[in-house]
Amino acid sequence: MFEDFICYIDSVQDMIFNYKFKEASALFLEKMFLWEDAVKNIAPDRLGGFNAIMMDIFSAQQNQDYLLLADLLEYRIKPFLAEIEGAKEN
Repeated sequence: MFEDFICYIDSVQDMIFNYKFKEASALFLEKMFLWEDAVKNIAPDRLGGFNAIMMDIFSAQQNQDYLLLADLLEYRIKPFLAEIEGAKEN
């Protein structure tokens, strides 16, 4: 369900870890449509949690805090999506 989105997150993280901050920022913004696709697969009762995480992610990106951005992608959004995906499979 979120395969393309996770692949995108991994690409952004790889760029950050390779100190390609401008490229990571550009990719992050270029692929915004994937965020919209992800939202379509989130139950309405979970959107509040998603929005809270996204506010932190967008803030880190805007502040050019790339290590925080990578951490938020890895430790907040990925587990959140995995939890949703697991709930939909059950």
